[in-house]
Amino acid sequence: MSALPNDIAAATREAIIERYENTAVRDALTGARDGSLTPGEGFFDLLADAKTIVDERGLVLAGDPRFSVSVAALVWSDPSLATPAVRLVDSEQSVDARLCCSRIELDLEEEVTSFELFYAGDVDMTPPPTGPAPVRIARAAAGSADGSSWDNAAPLSALNTMISKAALTGAEVWLRADAGTYTLPTSTMTISRGGTTAKAVTVRGVDADGNPMKAVFVGDRANPWSMGSPGGVAEHFWLNAGASNLVFKSIEFRNAGTCFRLRQANSNLTFEDIDGNNIRRLIQNSASSGQTASINGLTIRRCNGNGYSKQFVIVRYDSANVLIEDCHADAQKQDGDNFACGFQIDDTAHDVVFRRCISENNYNNNGSAYWNSDGFSGERGNYRLTLEDCVARYNTDGGYDFKSQITLTRCLGVENKRNFRMWGDAYLVQCVGQRPVKYGSGSIGQVYAYANSRVRVASCTFTDDTTGTNPFHIFATGFLAVDQATINATSHKGSKLFDDEGNADAPSVVWNHADTVAPSITSATQQTAVENQPKDYLLTLSEPGTLEISGPDAGKFARSGRTISMRAQDYDVANGPAADGSKILKITVVARDANGNGSAPTPFQVEIQDAADDPILPVEAFAYSGANGAWFDLSDTSTLWADVAMTVPAIVGGSVAVVQDKSGFGNHLVQPDPDRQAVFRMDGFYPCLEFNGASTFYTMGPAGGFRYPQFTAFAGLRRARDDSEDLSTAIFFGRRGTTTTSSSNGTFWLGVRGGASATFRMTNPSGTSDGVGGAVDRRLMLSFRSTDAVVRSNAVPVVDATDTAANTYPLATEQPLVGARYDGNGYLSFIDGRLYSLAVLNQACPDDIRFRIERQLAQSAGVIL
Repeated sequence: MSALPNDIAAATREAIIERYENTAVRDALTGARDGSLTPGEGFFDLLADAKTIVDERGLVLAGDPRFSVSVAALVWSDPSLATPAVRLVDSEQSVDARLCCSRIELDLEEEVTSFELFYAGDVDMTPPPTGPAPVRIARAAAGSADGSSWDNAAPLSALNTMISKAALTGAEVWLRADAGTYTLPTSTMTISRGGTTAKAVTVRGVDADGNPMKAVFVGDRANPWSMGSPGGVAEHFWLNAGASNLVFKSIEFRNAGTCFRLRQANSNLTFEDIDGNNIRRLIQNSASSGQTASINGLTIRRCNGNGYSKQFVIVRYDSANVLIEDCHADAQKQDGDNFACGFQIDDTAHDVVFRRCISENNYNNNGSAYWNSDGFSGERGNYRLTLEDCVARYNTDGGYDFKSQITLTRCLGVENKRNFRMWGDAYLVQCVGQRPVKYGSGSIGQVYAYANSRVRVASCTFTDDTTGTNPFHIFATGFLAVDQATINATSHKGSKLFDDEGNADAPSVVWNHADTVAPSITSATQQTAVENQPKDYLLTLSEPGTLEISGPDAGKFARSGRTISMRAQDYDVANGPAADGSKILKITVVARDANGNGSAPTPFQVEIQDAADDPILPVEAFAYSGANGAWFDLSDTSTLWADVAMTVPAIVGGSVAVVQDKSGFGNHLVQPDPDRQAVFRMDGFYPCLEFNGASTFYTMGPAGGFRYPQFTAFAGLRRARDDSEDLSTAIFFGRRGTTTTSSSNGTFWLGVRGGASATFRMTNPSGTSDGVGGAVDRRLMLSFRSTDAVVRSNAVPVVDATDTAANTYPLATEQPLVGARYDGNGYLSFIDGRLYSLAVLNQACPDDIRFRIERQLAQSAGVIL
């Protein structure tokens, strides 16, 4: 209906038209423009109001970026309630923010509202909630403590409950960050609630208005920290089963222990924008004894470490689909916590991607012995690992130390002892290595190909000006292929480009990408073996390469470089030992060169022959009057326990708390401290304990035990190639027989020492008895008999020395140890390597019994006697 004349008359009033400009504002703010050539229109009751608006608008126009937005609707607002503000989302302009309205114009005919928007520092820019109201946590509970507002904030101890509450509505959990720091309690906070696959729950630090701000958690760790300093041992947040679909962001830890422990299996966890300053670990994927904590879907992004002593991040078990990007781990040379590592992947974790991560200053001062501490590391069970554009620098061992399937692209290693240490199937492309630095014992270099590896290097650049440093190193059974482009871009002052360090079966080759010629197997493929003895077969190839095996009996074989190893087979077993019920094991072997060319599949057969092998078990070995001692055979994995109570079986890749004594005398190997426990590994077919050479060892029986007048000791072991050239102790206990006052003299040691040696210390009057004979990085069966003071290595005498037997040993309460020795002040001479079997009998075993025990325990170590 049209307006009537009376209506028009009522709405009509006298108008005053004024034109106004503020020249002071115009001259002072020359950038103030609104994009219009005509004066802006406005309608006011008073001229003074119009002038005020012109002045204010001029100031606005010269400020932060502004936007003009039209909305196809009439939007009415009431400026008397608050300054009008809207949220503007425009992907093309890269904006998602709350903006103030400097002008709102409604076109009633077209039903269009035009906004002029701008940033303003005194206007709340927080994006308005687009979903459920957040649940709030503050330093201390307030009001009803239900988390509904800051006035009713919940305490940090209620985090698990608040996550559960937020999950019901899909809300976030806000941690108040602008009202002071949080004091971390000494007790652990457990999280067992999470979001859903459709909507994760985000826990994040914010200010009072919900803007991102890091919530700061402060612990009791000494700062500066050194080993033995008080505090810093707590584990702060445990993520137990049920804590899936969670996002943690905008958090800072200071002077803390282990910040997050992923303790049980979960999925879809994200950690973003989290800092750890002077901590032990940021994220530890570690289950309780005997359990697993696999995480499917783990993202760690933009997290920084500034001073840590253990690991910045460790991912374990069968965790998968892991992304770690834009993180920076700087250990700041914190030393003494059994060495630091920036990023560690363990067990069978797989499908892990690192992008643009830095790891530096991981430091382990181990004197003249081998120094550990890597930037990035992985174990043999891992697969499909990828590193892109990462940096490892100033680490005292490997920049990148991986024993698994991995691709490194455009990665930089700078001033690490060994920039790239590869033990598995590794491909390096466009990587750069610079200036390896000597720390402790062992060689330095750019790329290392270790036992059973297949390492290929393409289009990389390596530079070093240290005299005598060779860039490329190959160890026994390793394989290294380096293309010509890399060789052309490698500068060094060593004596050779490729260095096998005296190892046999350590081939290297210049990788020809155009090669299409397949290799061939030229050695005999029809073999025999005596029953119940492992056997190794070294194959010869027409060119350097690696082996692949398959076929019906492949499970009875393992490959190591160009060697095929067969586990011991019983001739008399029913329906075998071959898969077809015969005495002939059958597999197929393929040789593959650097370019991937494979040989024709070659049949390989081993005929098992009968023998009078006469095995011996503990019940017979200890069948003498007054028998005592211990017997450990790790091939019986039922003797390995993850807890001291021996209720939880150990798992491969997990720590071992107890190895059960099979002698029946109860002299178990025990280590209650998780940081000193060895790891249960499989070395091909052979179960073993892996000792780290820095902290791991076990007590054996009670204190003061094993003080036998006569004894025979046995150890099946394999010392790591990079172990210290100082003494490494396999067995240590006090015994009768010396007047020396030194706390370590008068003890019995059995271990390995030097570049390639076996040793024992009985001791003689001078206090030392050492000798050569065993080989480093080889499985050995060492034995010692006190009556003739002879060490045998693989049944061959290698050391002879004299003991003084007339006096009383001074330390009657000495604790027998395995893996280290004790000098009265602390533990030292830790063994770095693997232990397969061990026995001590309190008699000088007759020759025939000694050999039968050697042969029996040697089988567990893959040694043929």
